[in-house]
Amino acid sequence: MTPRNVGLPETEWRERAERAAFGHVGLVESALVCAVALGWQVGPVEFSREPLVRNGTVVGIRELASSVDVVERELSLELVFELDGEDEDLIEITGEPGCVVRVEGGLHGDAATVACTLHAAKVVSSLVPGLRLPIEASPWVGPS
Repeated sequence: MTPRNVGLPETEWRERAERAAFGHVGLVESALVCAVALGWQVGPVEFSREPLVRNGTVVGIRELASSVDVVERELSLELVFELDGEDEDLIEITGEPGCVVRVEGGLHGDAATVACTLHAAKVVSSLVPGLRLPIEASPWVGPS
């Protein structure tokens, strides 16, 4: 979310949203990579982007990417940016057994990207040349 999208009246935000792309880029793609990592065959990924509004003024944005696989398991990723909002990353797995991981303060996206890149450098030379998925360059998954 860029600063130009915050502080607008909701009606103006919606008008701008129809004309210009803004918000996070890549949430749908992240959902698809998660499905591949899980070995799921998912259908189309549904995507929504809505403003977070307080007293008629946009204070953030909420995006949701979700899909269902062939055996009815649901995968969803939610991204919320909010002025004065709580910084945290949350992973919630519903099932047997369930699992909740909460990182208070969140993970800094740029630092996490650098860390993943450095870890991928350990295995990238063993990959077949060509377009690769991020999970193929993971030192924990390894080349397939």
